Formats: sequence, structure tokens, C-alpha cells
Amino acid sequence: MVEQDDGTAVAFEVKASQRVERKELAGLRKLRDAVGDAFTAGLVLHLGERSYTAEDRLHVVPVDQLWN
Repeated sequence: MVEQDDGTAVAFEVKASQRVERKELAGLRKLRDAVGDAFTAGLVLHLGERSYTAEDRLHVVPVDQLWN
């Protein structure tokens, strides 16, 4: 988790898989719920090709998007 000067936070998780199952969001979900409104976003970086919002403030993004 990266906390910014204003107290907001962004969390990252990296998966070595093509797909991210809903159950794999449990850690970010728990963190989001614990941090509350200060939690800006949770990003799961994966080896797949598709970006999408999985649920409130939790996003799944291909790791190669870091360079594109």
C-alpha cells in the first residue's frame, strides 16, 4: 500500500496468472473496508490482456499497461 501525504492510499497486488478470480480480491477488499474513504484504489496487476473494474475501487489491469 502506498499512502500519500493527504492520507489517501492506493494498494497494489501482482498475480502471475492470465485471469483474476473474484476470491483473489479478498485481501484488497479487506484493506479497502478497513481504510474506508481514504482508500482511493486497489490495483491487481496480472498477465492477462483485459482491464476492468471488478468492484468498488478495485481494478484489474494487465501488467504490460505499466509500459503502454
